Amino acid sequence: MRSYSQFCPLATGLDLVGERWTLLIVRELGIRPARYSDLREALPGMATNLLAKRLRTLLAGGVIDQRTTPAPTVATIYVLSEWGRELYDVVLRLGRWGARTLLTQPAERDFRARYAIPVVQALYALDADLDGLEPLTIRVDSGAEAAHVTVSAIGVDAAIDEEVRPADVVLDGPPAAILGLLAGVIDPDDADGFRADRTAKRRFRALTRRAVGSARAESRTGP
Repeated sequence: MRSYSQFCPLATGLDLVGERWTLLIVRELGIRPARYSDLREALPGMATNLLAKRLRTLLAGGVIDQRTTPAPTVATIYVLSEWGRELYDVVLRLGRWGARTLLTQPAERDFRARYAIPVVQALYALDADLDGLEPLTIRVDSGAEAAHVTVSAIGVDAAIDEEVRPADVVLDGPPAAILGLLAGVIDPDDADGFRADRTAKRRFRALTRRAVGSARAESRTGP
């Protein structure tokens, strides 16, 4: 790997994680531990040999760990190390910073329900005041997969939804509308992909009023 050769923490950090695809691997492992095959499926534009190389670098650098699942389904999975979880928080903030760029992106970009998970975590798990918030469950449905998110006064619990569990609110419209709803910049009454009863809609509005202000502002303005 090429190095910036600078005695600077930013430069040495980028020596480790600044290569193409690396932070998207961190994003995926922040969402859930994954097998090599899971990562290949989640990052279809990444060459197999490059994925293997990036994983070796992250392992050697202490950003991720390998674990073996117990019998009867024995498999090697990759997980973020404690230090890697700190990087995931940085990735969430980077995603929040980059939210405004979505306004200028072509509609044909790939969207998966799992992409909503770091969005919700960035909006509500880092800096938002959730004190006294009523728990609310949200399912994001992109057709190919679903994500299940619970936001409450104690934080955010989110996962890819393997079982399509029931939820108070279901979001299944265009990606820009889904993310706009989650950020509180689109009202539920203005979105065709919003499904909830009246009580859940009220609680959803109460939630989105807690969204981090900087993220809401970034979603309203272009670069």
